[in-house]
Amino acid sequence: MRNRIGSFFLLALFTAGCIPSTIQQTSNIRPANGVAIPSHVMRIAVVAFHDSREDREEFPNLITELQEKIIHGLVLKQVDVIDRENMQTILKEKALGQSGILDQAEIQSVGKILGVDAIIVGEVLDYGKIITPVAKLDLVCRLIDVKSGRILFSLQVNARKTNMQYPFELHREVIEEAVQQTVDAIR
Repeated sequence: MRNRIGSFFLLALFTAGCIPSTIQQTSNIRPANGVAIPSHVMRIAVVAFHDSREDREEFPNLITELQEKIIHGLVLKQVDVIDRENMQTILKEKALGQSGILDQAEIQSVGKILGVDAIIVGEVLDYGKIITPVAKLDLVCRLIDVKSGRILFSLQVNARKTNMQYPFELHREVIEEAVQQTVDAIR
């Protein structure tokens, strides 16, 4: 019995050591010191992110979950963010932003319709498990001035999460990690 327990612990240590150190990296953001919302921006809309993953069907609610949690985090930081449900209704009526990609004319139209100074657009570049028990979520967020169409800031988030005890929770945890990194980086 002791040999089995000892063998089990050796196997567990060996397995944990087999996870490449490059995969165990922590989450990071670029720019490393974060980004600031300019003082002239008083009200923001967070529009649906573009999902450029090839396997979108595997996690179809990812974009909505990211958008909701980023809005929640910004509101907790006292940022004036327009309500997502009202915004989605207005955008559907005007047939704007359904793809998650907006051109210059649409950005200005969205700004006027919603009464916002800037919009946050984003793109999910990658999401999923690297290897069990490690998952990743890579995204880019941009704050765009609705009058000029100028990008006020761009933020890249590369979230990584490891969970040896509950690997089935990884997908939810890496979303939380990405949202936390995003919201913390915006000041």
